[in-house]
Amino acid sequence: GMAGRRVKRGVKVVHLVRNPFTMAVSNFNYHAQYPTPENWVKTIDPCITEFFNDHQTYPDLTLPTLLAPPPNPNTGSQPPPILTPDDFQSLSSTCRLHYRTRPRLKESSYYTHLRHLHPKYAVLLSTIHMMTQGVSGGDILRMANNIIKLRQMTVLLQQMNALHHIPAGMEKIQVLTLSMDDFIVHPEENAKKFLDFFFDDDVMPLTTKKNIVTRYVQDYLVKLHAAEEEGN
Repeated sequence: GMAGRRVKRGVKVVHLVRNPFTMAVSNFNYHAQYPTPENWVKTIDPCITEFFNDHQTYPDLTLPTLLAPPPNPNTGSQPPPILTPDDFQSLSSTCRLHYRTRPRLKESSYYTHLRHLHPKYAVLLSTIHMMTQGVSGGDILRMANNIIKLRQMTVLLQQMNALHHIPAGMEKIQVLTLSMDDFIVHPEENAKKFLDFFFDDDVMPLTTKKNIVTRYVQDYLVKLHAAEEEGN
């Protein structure tokens, strides 16, 4: 009956992030494969300006956040901008410097550049695309934007709760940010952190959590070993 139902307290969000460096290298390795897993790399121009709703560019959407990241919660000091309009312009110029400028690549696709441009410049090109193209790319800056926005939302909710004398941990929206890089190095610790965030011990007993974590780590190690064998 209604009396036995648990009261819903809000929403819990897990935000998975990655080290931008490993993300950029993984992005290049993935799309430069033969054959490529995603055919759009054969048709896009990585340097072209993409528009949202016919008039907004990716810098238009991300710069308000990246220009003024929130103050340091411990010191209150204002950090410098993550990216400026000049930075976007510099990235665009660098992209044009390396795309279709070599004699043998003047008519070639982005995918051909990834495979035949000097690796140093191919990784540079793919990383710029992953930073500045909001439709086909842009994941690195989108991740930074989301981290900041979720942090701002969390601080705002905590301030509202304090104003209304609501205990900590009762926010309407709770966010857990987990690094995929940490998951790879410490799968057991992060799987437990994931379960503890979603399920209190009275909802999911500790023994059940331990069993799930153990199975997850075992499955992960099997897949990791299989991937290593395939690579060799």
